[in-house]
Amino acid sequence: MKGKQIPFSRQPVVYRQIAVMLESGVSLNQTLTIQIRMEEDQTVKKILIQAQKLLQNGIPVRQAFEKSGLVVHPLFIQLIEIGEHSGRLGPAFDHIARTVEESREFRSKVFQALSYPAVILTVAAVSVLIMIFFIVPSFAEAYTSMAVDLPFMTVALLQIQQFLSAWGVYLLAAVAGAVWLFIRFGQQPAIRPKLESWLFSLPFLGDFWKMKINYEFCVGLSLLLGDGVPLLKSITLIGKNTGSILFSRQISGFISGLESGKRLSGLMDSTSIVSPVVQQMILVGEETSELPRLLNRAAGLIKNDLDTRLKVMVSLLEPILIVVLGLVVGILLISMYLPLFDSMSQIGGK
Repeated sequence: MKGKQIPFSRQPVVYRQIAVMLESGVSLNQTLTIQIRMEEDQTVKKILIQAQKLLQNGIPVRQAFEKSGLVVHPLFIQLIEIGEHSGRLGPAFDHIARTVEESREFRSKVFQALSYPAVILTVAAVSVLIMIFFIVPSFAEAYTSMAVDLPFMTVALLQIQQFLSAWGVYLLAAVAGAVWLFIRFGQQPAIRPKLESWLFSLPFLGDFWKMKINYEFCVGLSLLLGDGVPLLKSITLIGKNTGSILFSRQISGFISGLESGKRLSGLMDSTSIVSPVVQQMILVGEETSELPRLLNRAAGLIKNDLDTRLKVMVSLLEPILIVVLGLVVGILLISMYLPLFDSMSQIGGK
């Protein structure tokens, strides 16, 4: 079972059902039995059966869930351990389910925002390829038989068609290889920070990624602090499990300051990846001793801002892509028909 985990799409439902039964007073063993009986997904069912077997063999809840793959995220594992010792395993699963649901909702919004531009780009690419590989050759044969002088646009189009016909497969393989190398070597410790710095500097995507990191930081820290995990341990956990090396380094840099008694807000400045809004919320939260609530409030503000930016991005991309698609198809059509127009005008002139 090592390496297996519940599919992300199934996690909210499974965790929510477990939380409801535990909070209703059903024992953990009986909860898993009921969940196994209801579960139709065979992968999830195997994980639940394995978790139950480990528990029946005397393995602590945290280790049983982690080894079986029922709960694998380190932050969630920490919540399970707290719930196990405090007798509040139901609320722990409820927090986990709510966090996964919010993450799934966010991913769904990003997918919906990008799906329409992706469809337009796909249609554009397929249309252009069909014209180049099936329509342009027919026109090329006709022009060859007519022995007419071809304008520059048509000659360029025919040369592109010939190049793609001869080298298209190799070009596609080269692009795929370049993407693979980019992904493979982009994960190297010596390259990843430079790559992240470049990504952060991009006008729209860089800001979007920073906001996403800040959102996850606020949600994770609020969740841990709200369940009684000390600030230092919470920061350590988040620093080890963030998706950005640069952000992880900054978070790790806070640890020594916290150990020396400094406030978290005092360890951040204008160069921090932590946004000014989050920094202000942390400052107020430390002053009022309501840090978990204000971090949750900051996460809500960031989420609303991200939703607005996604809507703006889609509203801008749609007309731009349509115009670009129209220009590309128009240029192809003009390039193909221009020799015919020239020939007709010459015949008409005679």
